[in-house]
Amino acid sequence: SEYGPGEETDSDEPNFIGMSLRDAVLTAQRNGWQIVTQGSGYVKKQTVRRTAETFVYELTLTSLEGDQP
Repeated sequence: SEYGPGEETDSDEPNFIGMSLRDAVLTAQRNGWQIVTQGSGYVKKQTVRRTAETFVYELTLTSLEGDQP
């Protein structure tokens, strides 16, 4: 699945769009979610892939604050 700013995710799936890198990492740790990040700043895109054991959320970040929702 791929989501852009303002798009809805399934209710049981996390939405990291617009979060800072720090907030995304803390949210993932608190909920036991696995994430992989690319870039720095704010999450502008997320994709999810399934592994044998779990889901891994791949987050692409941008350093431009104006790009966040």
